[in-house]
Amino acid sequence: MLRVFVVCFLVITYIMLCEFPPFRSPNRDQDELFDLIQAGEFEFLSPYWDPVSDDAKDLISTMLVVDPATRATADQILQHRWARQKRPTVQELSM
Repeated sequence: MLRVFVVCFLVITYIMLCEFPPFRSPNRDQDELFDLIQAGEFEFLSPYWDPVSDDAKDLISTMLVVDPATRATADQILQHRWARQKRPTVQELSM
């Protein structure tokens, strides 16, 4: 997987975990938004991220690295402890 796709996966995962994108311009200024994206500036805002595990936050942080050479690879993401946790199946959840 190309490392640029890691960023796409990151954004989707980020939104799934907290319901909003990782980069926001308070003033809805597009230039400011691009600057935030290029700098990789994001934060885990409370209370939205309070119930999210430290492992999930760690995974997000490893994917949201500006330098593609040091950004997590797909293999590293799949081996991350958050990705490897046993999750309940649909059948277990519906019991």
